[in-house]
Amino acid sequence: MSETTKEIKRPRIDDNVFVKAWMKVHAAGGTQSDVATELGCTPGGVTGKFKRLAKEGVNLPELGRMKKRVDVEGLNGLIQSLMGS
Repeated sequence: MSETTKEIKRPRIDDNVFVKAWMKVHAAGGTQSDVATELGCTPGGVTGKFKRLAKEGVNLPELGRMKKRVDVEGLNGLIQSLMGS
């Protein structure tokens, strides 16, 4: 492993710290992205930790998912204006 890779690797987040952050975000109606922000890690890291804990039998409640909403009307209007119609 190169020095650069070692520098990028983040420290392991303790399971107790993770569960506390998860439950705090759950109470606020947040998402896994909010947990990542709370813990200073990536959303992918949060998902992986959640799946590992669930596989081991930890019953964390599901969080909301960030949904990308498409503004169809707005995008179609943009396309029309760019086409000059």
